[in-house]
Parts: sequence; structure tokens; C-alpha cells
Amino acid sequence: MIGISLSNFARGPSECAPEYTSLWEGLVGCWVPQMGVTGATLYDVSGRGNHGTLTNMDPATDWVGSPDGWALDFDGSNDHIHCGTIKNTSQLTLVVVLNEYTNSDTFQYIVSQRNNAAINWGLFIRRSLEASDLARRLTIVGGGDAELKGTTPLQDATHYLVAATICGNEGSLYVNGLLDATGAVNTIANNAVPTLISCRYSTGTTVNTPLNGSLAFVGMSSRAWSSNEIAAWSADPLALLRPRRRWWSLAPSGSAIAAISQYYRRLRSA
Repeated sequence: MIGISLSNFARGPSECAPEYTSLWEGLVGCWVPQMGVTGATLYDVSGRGNHGTLTNMDPATDWVGSPDGWALDFDGSNDHIHCGTIKNTSQLTLVVVLNEYTNSDTFQYIVSQRNNAAINWGLFIRRSLEASDLARRLTIVGGGDAELKGTTPLQDATHYLVAATICGNEGSLYVNGLLDATGAVNTIANNAVPTLISCRYSTGTTVNTPLNGSLAFVGMSSRAWSSNEIAAWSADPLALLRPRRRWWSLAPSGSAIAAISQYYRRLRSA
């Protein structure tokens, strides 16, 4: 499968369609395997330079085809992507295209800034510890142990668009563009913990609770997106990266057709 070209995407709000410009506000990381194979580096296309390094992974086999184009496959053992240390604010949005996952552990981290000594935040899939309910659900945690658990059971080998926000001490979870849960979490901390895709660390660089599945898109913003913005992203996760359309006309200069064409060109460039 072929993703969209890395050389042909919007690199900021002035280049994407006007209805998606707000999604660039506060964007601090945008990692898009879907766009195409890039070897041992997963490039951050937000312009912030927070590129990810494939760790314990084989670029020859871990780039895989998916319904979305390309994806990165994680083995549930120690595969992960190290994206460096990204400073936090009091707000956060995470948006993820989860192509599939396999129920193999109680916890599977999707993206995190967390280790055993320090918690900034984390988004993960969690199995209930109650014997009467073994379903897996999304969970978001802030700078402490207070977890917000989702309500939608996640199924094996299923495609999901997931999102999570933290604003102060309130968190929200979304599944396929719809609000799944909202409630209290701890406020975001700012410890010097790296941003990791597909796991968290326990001590040092020892991998803990890794993801067994594949991802096509991971985005991170330093502000809490509105429900309308999350719905817009869920409708087309690549929308903020698609170059805005240009209107052209071969009609003679000064004609009515040319005037209409110029009018729409100005609208699309606004």
C-alpha cells in the first residue's frame, strides 16, 4: 500500500484547508506512519522537530500495510518509539488511529510520558480487574494515579479513532469521534520523562506495558481540543495535513467565469 507523499502535505495552518486551521494551534507532535515508510525514524510533521526513533524495531518488517495506507506494528514485547522530551502545559490532546490490537495484557500503553518514578500523563488500554467484567477500555491518566476509564469495550483486530483531552483536572475520552467518558484526573505534571509511543518505561529504559497492535497516526497538542474539533479530526484524520485546494480557470481574463474563479480562489486562500 502507498501512503500520501511526505513532500506533498500542509506544513502549517496557512497551507491546509481553512476549516482545519484550528487543529494546528498548539500542535507539538504529529507522527503519521500512514503517510509512508521512513525507515528507522518516524518524522514529526508538526514542524516542532520531535522526531521519533524506532526502538527495538526492525524497519524492514515493522512497517506494515493497513486499511489506512501504512502503519507501524508493535509486538507487545519491547517495540516502541522514543520521541524525546516534550514540555507540557496544563492542557493536552492526544489523537490516535489504532488499526488493531490484541488482548495480551492487563495494560497496553498507546502513548505516554510516564515511568515508575514520575507520571506526567498516559493514554492506554486497560482490562478491568473485576472478574465479572474483563472488557478492555480506553483510560487516561494525568500527573498522578487518578484514572479516567472509558465505557466502550474495545474489540480485538478492530479499527478505532481514539482521542483524549486533559484540561486542568478534567479528562475526556472519545471513541470514533463520540464522547466516551469525562471526569476527574490529576493535573498534568512536567517531569523530565520522554514521550513514548507504544509503551511506558518502568526504570531507566526498561519497557513496561507495551502495545500489541499497530498505529497509523498519533497527534499531540498542548491545548484541549473541543468536541467539534475531535469530531472533525475523526471524520478525516489527515485533514489538517492535506494541502488546501487551489482554484484555476482557463477562461479569458475579465469574463464572468474568470471572475467567479478568482472569487473562489480568494475564499480558499483566506
